[in-house]
Amino acid sequence: MKKIFLGVYFLITTVFLNAQKFEQLTKLVAVDRAEGNQLGNAVAISGNYAIVGAAGMPEQGFPGNCNCAYVFEKNSSGAWTQIQKLTSPDAHNTNGFGSSVAVSGNRIVIGAPQEDQDDKGGSALSAAGAAYVYERNSTGAWNFTKKLISTDRGALHQFGHSVSISNARVLIGAPNQSAAYLYERIDAANWKSWCKIIAPDEPTGTGFGTSVSISGEDMVIGAPGAKNDTTNVRSFTGTGQKEISLVILFR
Repeated sequence: MKKIFLGVYFLITTVFLNAQKFEQLTKLVAVDRAEGNQLGNAVAISGNYAIVGAAGMPEQGFPGNCNCAYVFEKNSSGAWTQIQKLTSPDAHNTNGFGSSVAVSGNRIVIGAPQEDQDDKGGSALSAAGAAYVYERNSTGAWNFTKKLISTDRGALHQFGHSVSISNARVLIGAPNQSAAYLYERIDAANWKSWCKIIAPDEPTGTGFGTSVSISGEDMVIGAPGAKNDTTNVRSFTGTGQKEISLVILFR
């Protein structure tokens, strides 16, 4: 029997009464929903915009798979409606586009960790990964402006597995490389690669970069396969050493 993944996204709000209470505002589904789309595999929200990834790919056996992300907008009455569907500008429908999403103000970043090609459309490396930047124009449309790739891209790095954006800075995780990469916007077509971030006390293979988040000058990066504690002493020793996991803060 096929497993059917239609996907939904729930919006929750906080209502301040005598005590804090959370209530569901709405349930979002894609206008063109189909089996295997997996809407909701990644979500992000900023102001009146919610971005929802639907990274289901045709290779998973469903004819309607999306490999896309949807933009929902809250109108003046508080209702949320789908205003745009974003797809990979490379027209690659198996690159995992929509696996990770982030939004800050007028900018959206969407990860495609299975993308093979570089920003020029060549130099194919299997699952090297990429991230795509979109910006909202004066008419309210979100347009593709830049494809970001890692400075030392390699096969199976899965750059774009996680993404985060804060104003003009973007943080992108590549867990198979045990790294995260920081970029800053110069203008719509140009982004500066600031640095590659690695765990200072962990070997490769920890999944460092599996999750990332940036706010202003502060960054948090997850490493779910890490074995060292905060004192760099391994908490699990002997054969079959287990992961204790950690997150690392940077500034």
